[in-house]
Amino acid sequence: MRTASSTPTFAAAASFTLRAGLADAAKTSFESIATPGTYLRHRDYRLYVERVSGTVGSADATFAID
Repeated sequence: MRTASSTPTFAAAASFTLRAGLADAAKTSFESIATPGTYLRHRDYRLYVERVSGTVGSADATFAID
């Protein structure tokens, strides 16, 4: 497990760009700034930043923002 730091590298790794949802354009997906093409995704009750493929992966990387 990583801990927070004030370095620019950590700031980039912990930052995301809002994108149209991968599974539903009316919702939101979060693309990593440090690693473009990877998205915040939930799987097995945990959050990951990884490349997404397929219907299930796209759904897991799509979030509703209220």
